[in-house]
Amino acid sequence: MKSTSETGHAKNVANFEDLITFTASYGTTYNPTKATLKQAALTTLFTQAKADLATVANKNLLFNNATNARALAFEPLQKLSTRLVNGFASTNATPEMVNDTKTINRKIQLNHLHTM
Repeated sequence: MKSTSETGHAKNVANFEDLITFTASYGTTYNPTKATLKQAALTTLFTQAKADLATVANKNLLFNNATNARALAFEPLQKLSTRLVNGFASTNATPEMVNDTKTINRKIQLNHLHTM
């Protein structure tokens, strides 16, 4: 059965916010001796975590846009490269040269598949 629990960094940050709210509800009773566990430090860390999540989301969007643009750029090359390889194979080229062009064609075809 598939799990329905939420996971990931966003969920961890949300849980961290719940923890901060929970500790804040104790008021002055929550007074740890370690500075990194004090309310102000926790709030600062939470603010940084939210900012980092936003940065990751933005960079992921930029990466996806660049990947999609690359896929679109390679798409017209698929049919053309296959035609070129087939045409080259029908010439007096050596088998090694034909194999080299087929290898290049495979890389072009695979590049398109990996960017989809």
